[in-house]
Amino acid sequence: MNILADNEKQILFNNLSKVAPFTSREFDQLTQYLKKSTYKKGDIILEHSQVETKNSLVLSGIVHQYEILNEELFTIDLTLPGMYFSSVISYVDETKSTQIQEAITDVICLSLEKADAEKLMKTVPTFTYFYYKALENVHVLREKRTVILQYKRAQDRFDQFARTFPYADRFLKELPQKLVASYLNLTPETFSRVKREFFRCK
Repeated sequence: MNILADNEKQILFNNLSKVAPFTSREFDQLTQYLKKSTYKKGDIILEHSQVETKNSLVLSGIVHQYEILNEELFTIDLTLPGMYFSSVISYVDETKSTQIQEAITDVICLSLEKADAEKLMKTVPTFTYFYYKALENVHVLREKRTVILQYKRAQDRFDQFARTFPYADRFLKELPQKLVASYLNLTPETFSRVKREFFRCK
């Protein structure tokens, strides 16, 4: 495990405390299993066909999760500081991932291996609660996005995203807009138009 700086520990503790009341002892138990990793812009964090073995929290930077189908890129998820990422199906089923994880900027993240998470769930009840709530959040976000993508009109799709998606403001402020367009399955040109129309009418 790489040593966490004091500010990184504070970021982690603040993030965990939003979900579950970790004691200092429980927090220390968790940090013993965490690994800190750094990636340069453009680095691949998870290769296609690699098995996902961990859940990760972004401390700084942006991670793009995507698939390539018929030579076309499809965004699965975008992860900002304070958010978690994993190839969920590969992680749960222990199968080869169909997605790629790429560092869009320089990235620092903390990772917890699946085997270590299972150890913590047996010994730290607060972590079990946290883990359950974190998975709930993943499912909620994925379902909200699924609903958003059902809208055929580009304007309706953007409106639903801006009004109902919990991280819409952060996505619009902190991410390259071409990535947000991809996340909404819109061309950059269409995304720019409907975004402009939305904010003109507010």
